[in-house]
Amino acid sequence: MTYLTYNQSGSDQVWNTLLNWEPFNTTVSTDFQAPVDIKESDATITITTDLPGINKDDITIEYHDELLTISAKKSEDDTSKNETITHSEIRRGAISRTLSIGDIEFDNAKADYLNGQLRLTIPKSEKDKPRRLKIT
Repeated sequence: MTYLTYNQSGSDQVWNTLLNWEPFNTTVSTDFQAPVDIKESDATITITTDLPGINKDDITIEYHDELLTISAKKSEDDTSKNETITHSEIRRGAISRTLSIGDIEFDNAKADYLNGQLRLTIPKSEKDKPRRLKIT
């Protein structure tokens, strides 16, 4: 088995201090924003976000004043009392994203969660659907 070691030289310490970056830092922010893909057609808005490792019961989707909020909480690590975390890169804690998406038919929206990916399909309201005026 190979163990990874890291020795900082004097110049590395200077750069790390100047850039405020330390490799293998185990302190990770627990709040972060969910990345999203948004697709739009004439009739619907489709929002996809990756939420790996999160139970679907821990995901909340809310709509109020033309703002859609997707939030979730990823459980803390289940480290036992006689274990110590020596290195951690997996994000845990709260994740959230609020999007201004206009007037939608939220009551007719569909949400699917499969393999860590949440997909929302939301019908647009009639007033937000494109209309064409026929020239006579």
